[in-house]
Amino acid sequence: MNEYQEQVYAVAQQVWDSAEDADTFMAAPHALLGGKTPFEVAVTETGAQQVEEILWNIYWGLPR
Repeated sequence: MNEYQEQVYAVAQQVWDSAEDADTFMAAPHALLGGKTPFEVAVTETGAQQVEEILWNIYWGLPR
């Protein structure tokens, strides 16, 4: 896991309030990521920002 993935995973744990749910989110293909998993996309800074945006939208209940 690289630094971007670690950062995104920490946000996922905060959003889901559960390591298990964060794991599920990070490993599941996501439509807003072109069918890739958040873990796959978060290998770059830009990808990590994209995943974090999705996570914060989930956290705040904002539509995408």
